[in-house]
Amino acid sequence: MAQWIPHSKYSSKTPRTETRTAYLSEVRSTIEAAIRDYFIRNPSGTEVTLACLDAVGLKKATELAAKFNTSMRTVTQDLGLATAIALIDMVGEANVETYRVPTKPFRNSARTRGKHWANLTWVSRYTPHRLTSVGLSLLLED
Repeated sequence: MAQWIPHSKYSSKTPRTETRTAYLSEVRSTIEAAIRDYFIRNPSGTEVTLACLDAVGLKKATELAAKFNTSMRTVTQDLGLATAIALIDMVGEANVETYRVPTKPFRNSARTRGKHWANLTWVSRYTPHRLTSVGLSLLLED
């Protein structure tokens, strides 16, 4: 059964994942703004990845796939990973939790996109993330 695992125990931010998502630097500010907006509206929310994908949008994701000669599936996955990395950078590893299977290798426990994200037809699954109360305070004090 999956549970909330802090990134201080098992982080999505590694040299490999940072290299993998480096091509998304042009949408980093969009992701960070979407993170702040999402948690202002949903302090205990877990669908921040969907909010970031929505903020980037299908048009930009398609442009990124073409520009970097990669698949939409890869871009979508990498945008989700970039969201986790941005969260860590914004509030620290100890303040970001991801829903994961609690045994090594701590795989993400992806969820199906809900009905209220119907406009994200290009996204089927996402990995839930949440902030601790300290993380939320750090994010909102900026």
